[in-house]
Amino acid sequence: MKRALKSVVIVLLLLVVTSCTKDTNGAENNLRGIWEQVKVLDGQTNTFQLVFGKKNTGFEINKVEFGTGEITSSASPFSWKIENDTIEVNGTSKDTYQFNVDNELVLDTAEDVVLSKISNDYSKYYGKE
Repeated sequence: MKRALKSVVIVLLLLVVTSCTKDTNGAENNLRGIWEQVKVLDGQTNTFQLVFGKKNTGFEINKVEFGTGEITSSASPFSWKIENDTIEVNGTSKDTYQFNVDNELVLDTAEDVVLSKISNDYSKYYGKE
């Protein structure tokens, strides 16, 4: 009986210890995809996208469409990581984002930069996994 009790206690302890580790995998899977903010000002449409892809890599895409129909765009690579519910993006600059209550990404240094997830499919940028 003592042996069975010891075995049960050991199994329970192992379950408690392994269940207490922080699971960032779920947050990473939720983050992967295309996030976007579109602003229209004075007939000019500015589209800002963050593409979070595999192996903690991504792209920042800025597109401006002028009232004349002319379009300019740029894309820059970045790396990212999640720590304590903060998403750190390291590219041309180092930025941090948080999820808000509406599950949007908000730039910590500029509350008016709010990105909504528009797609889980980032294969256009990375190919099929």
